[in-house]
Amino acid sequence: MKFIIGFVVVVACVLGGYVLADGHLEVLWQPLEFLIIFGAGIGAFIISNPSSVIKGVLGTLSKLIKGSKYTQESYLELLSVQYAIFKLAKSKGDLALESHIENPHESSLSWVCGGSSRAGIHVRLFAHADAGHIESP
Repeated sequence: MKFIIGFVVVVACVLGGYVLADGHLEVLWQPLEFLIIFGAGIGAFIISNPSSVIKGVLGTLSKLIKGSKYTQESYLELLSVQYAIFKLAKSKGDLALESHIENPHESSLSWVCGGSSRAGIHVRLFAHADAGHIESP
């Protein structure tokens, strides 16, 4: 949706500015020129990228129109979890996080992530720690 609104604003401003500068819109209508420019751009994209990238771009075009699957609620939930983790680390030290990393399902931090996704969020948050990717400063 944001993409469509942005596209309309850009086209309206460009055409409106052109008309206000005493331009004639019929001069801008050059369909063969659009064909040449867009065809060259699409062709260059196809030539310069492997098929996996092209398929990925085509697959994500619908996401551009639909918008993000994350809502404001998702971001607030993530920020709440980060705040709780940082507050614990600052008040009790980095070693206080160890018990939460080793046993995420029994963690007292899980109340921050309300709903049924609590365990899943903790498992994802602490997955790298279990693999040994977190380093202490």
